[in-house]
Amino acid sequence: MVFPFGNPTLELRRLRRRDREALFQAMSAQPAMAGFGLGAMQAGILDSPQPGAAVFGLMRGNDVVAAVFCFDGVAAWLYGHELEAGEWCGRELAGLAPAVRLVAGPAAMVEGFWGSYATPAHEVRTRLAQTMFELKEPPAGGERFALGLAREADLEDLVAASCEMHEEELGLELESHDRESYQLGLMGQIMEQRVWCHRHTMTGQLMFKASIASPSQLCAQVEGVWVPPAFRRSGVAQTAMRELCARLLRRHDRVSLYVNDHNSAAIGLYRKLGFYEVGAFETLHAWPIWPV
Repeated sequence: MVFPFGNPTLELRRLRRRDREALFQAMSAQPAMAGFGLGAMQAGILDSPQPGAAVFGLMRGNDVVAAVFCFDGVAAWLYGHELEAGEWCGRELAGLAPAVRLVAGPAAMVEGFWGSYATPAHEVRTRLAQTMFELKEPPAGGERFALGLAREADLEDLVAASCEMHEEELGLELESHDRESYQLGLMGQIMEQRVWCHRHTMTGQLMFKASIASPSQLCAQVEGVWVPPAFRRSGVAQTAMRELCARLLRRHDRVSLYVNDHNSAAIGLYRKLGFYEVGAFETLHAWPIWPV
């Protein structure tokens, strides 16, 4: 499919192994904003078929202008910079993946995508304005912290913490199938050594957790940073994140994460650690209110 979008025309098509270099070149221009996609590429999403996964690219000749990583037909991660590119991707993908209910990416892309994708059958549950931050140098100061990789024995506490975090941020209680998805996802991350946690030395209570959503050489994207309310404002988050970032920057060029714009405490913490803003991000949760 082609359409006049500037000069020359663009084409939307599913990307294959032959497009790997073009997609990498596009996303490596802004690694923090493209952290999830870079990690998916490193995991081989274009190199071998993965059940339920597909990558679509908006192409100008052999160059990628924007991309949509689609998972199980319900989640779409976007990369691109222009509202019009998002609009075109949303309009064309509506017929290919009509049940998408989670969209995340640069704010202009998400706005354009959802504006042309959604129908009256889609009801937005939450729409979070966020800011993407990145860090390239290890945070200064601080002593080493007892931060360790999570183990299978930590799974129950991590799932409970993730559910509490979800409900706190979104005001929505997780349904049973969503909780099961959280558990499966966390178990996979634990097996791949992508979940970090810290427990109280005396009581064993979980005090901090964080996951690496999508690691690549260019970027380690951190997600799910959480401290129980009882331990907030105690310095745990700052100390743990300082240690985590120092460790990650030994293996990755940068650390990225996105924060809800209303979470001033978290934004202040990350700025203290040396993170700086790189762009506006957005996450949208929706639900079809009747079959589409």
